[in-house]
Amino acid sequence: MQPTLRIALLATLALGSHALAADEIRLHGATTAIDRFVNPYKAEVEKTTGFKLTIIGNATGRGLADLAEGKCDASLALNACRCP
Repeated sequence: MQPTLRIALLATLALGSHALAADEIRLHGATTAIDRFVNPYKAEVEKTTGFKLTIIGNATGRGLADLAEGKCDASLALNACRCP
């Protein structure tokens, strides 16, 4: 399986049924993750899956907060998370 297809499949599985029902997937979070792992494959993932990726680089913490607030479908994080 090609790396891009693997990324698309993992993203779809991680997002769950919402990704299957949506035309757009909203990704927020770490700009480093976006630059290294999303942007290089964005066009191919969109072409392969038919989803439009809307990407907002707003840092790990803000991305996680946006996910909790329902402002995005997935958050990109590179820092360790401390859970209570």
